[in-house]
Amino acid sequence: MAGLAGLGVGVALVVGVSASGGVTPTRAGFQLRHGFPLATPVLGNVTLSRFMFGVRSAGADTTVDFEQFAPGTVITNQYADLGGPGQGVVFGPLPGGAASGIANPVIESALGQAQSGSQVANIFCAGCELQPSSTSGAFSVPRSRVSVYVGMLGSSAPMCADGGTASTCAVVTLLAFDSSGNQVAASAPATVTQGAGIHTLLSVLTPSATIVGFKITARDGPDDQKPIAIDDLSFDVPSAPPPPDFTLTPASTEVNLVQGSSATDVVAIGRLGGSSGGIGLAVAGALPAGVHAQFAPDPAGGSQSTLTLAADPNAPPTTGVHPTVTITGTPLAPSAGTTARSFTLSVGVQPAFDVRVQGSTDISLSSCRVSVRVEVTRALSFAGPVSLSVTGLPPGVRASFAPAQATFPNGAGTETITLTLTAPATGFTVRRRTATIHATAPPFGDRTATFAVGGTCPLQFDPQITSMQITQGTQLPFLPSRDPAQPGSPISYSTIEKAAQPGTLQASRSPRCSMGLRKLVPVTASRFRGARSCRRIVRRSWFPGLTRRPRPRRAATPPPMSSGCRPRGRRG
Repeated sequence: MAGLAGLGVGVALVVGVSASGGVTPTRAGFQLRHGFPLATPVLGNVTLSRFMFGVRSAGADTTVDFEQFAPGTVITNQYADLGGPGQGVVFGPLPGGAASGIANPVIESALGQAQSGSQVANIFCAGCELQPSSTSGAFSVPRSRVSVYVGMLGSSAPMCADGGTASTCAVVTLLAFDSSGNQVAASAPATVTQGAGIHTLLSVLTPSATIVGFKITARDGPDDQKPIAIDDLSFDVPSAPPPPDFTLTPASTEVNLVQGSSATDVVAIGRLGGSSGGIGLAVAGALPAGVHAQFAPDPAGGSQSTLTLAADPNAPPTTGVHPTVTITGTPLAPSAGTTARSFTLSVGVQPAFDVRVQGSTDISLSSCRVSVRVEVTRALSFAGPVSLSVTGLPPGVRASFAPAQATFPNGAGTETITLTLTAPATGFTVRRRTATIHATAPPFGDRTATFAVGGTCPLQFDPQITSMQITQGTQLPFLPSRDPAQPGSPISYSTIEKAAQPGTLQASRSPRCSMGLRKLVPVTASRFRGARSCRRIVRRSWFPGLTRRPRPRRAATPPPMSSGCRPRGRRG
């Protein structure tokens, strides 16, 4: 090994993690710094953990070959102690809130395609739509050199040109980050071809040991959903222990709160170089109105602290781009570190419930009566109910909701309410206005939805019998009214030769009646609002089967003479 190191050849010791948590080498090999193997003698089951932990030469690298776990295993912290306690790598979020990879590596058998052995790690996210394959990891010890072999799984395909965008081509890059989440290095993008094996080397190098995290990613867009795989991830072992330092890694860099509720974000504190001691945590910047923040514990002496964000019930919902704040951790002693670390956090507030008009928000009153479907939605943390009202309607337009409240039966997240609008049937145009639907549930803030309403409801008359006279007949026991099932149809009246029945439109003649029956009916010709009355003869008819008997004439009777007077006679 010493001879090879003197010739400028890097020595790679490939090890594996046993089921008991110890480190058991499965093979050892010498690799050029360009990664091509010189020899790979198999050592069987010999345990060399003491030997491996003692390797600290400037040219030695530690390599993860993904041979120790069964296919289908998701890799997270299984290699955290590779090379010694805390000396390995953990796949997951990047420090400082940097954009992490979307998938953890999954062991997959790839005999004939792996760079070494028969297994690789697939970084393709099967459940992620329109996302490029990517993964990320972090070190507890800063590094200055990281490399990895990449390729694209699948059947063989024609060799891709550099930057090719065909379905069998992909471009992959290795990125390096420091303890604050800043990118400090990047490899040259490499084009890989499907089925060509996991043999394309990517590497990054920094002047000093500042690499605390890495990300392997394909292109966003052209390489979405392509099966990228990695093998033989290697990183250097620093010749001198690094000074105390730490990292801050949030579980999420975006928190959305519901009015009247709270949410937590766990901030992991990575200890580097033997860091120990308290880390003071603080929020800098303006949180959304009505939102409050608290850390526990603060200061944090261990490996994490929990940030709790709470929103008041009447906190205004945020729209557009959510405001961001800066979370800063400051070492309280030299043993914890010498430099403050920070990351940005996006904080948004969502309404506990909301309301909207389904379909068109331009409502015409031409039909005089119109139904509008109103949708009320809720967050799962809000139980309801929500009351509805409307303001800003044109004069004369009436509104009603059915039902009047959204109660979300059976735990539903959405309920549809019917808003009925009734316009006056005047024939005059109702000028268009913007009306507002108010959804309220104190103490939560109101939610509103608007719609435009207007149009012309045609003039409509509503004839109604207000009284009835029957000549030589019988009086009806009630006043007929308009048929509610047919509001636009006129009412017909008829004469039936039977006794009047309560609740019917019937009238009969008297058995002694020898004359015709005439109805004198004052008819009210009314609009829906306001009315003008006129007295009209609705029908004049004779009962069938009746004969008109001649009325006897009375004899002419001379007028009586006044007393004291004599009739004049003729002069004779």
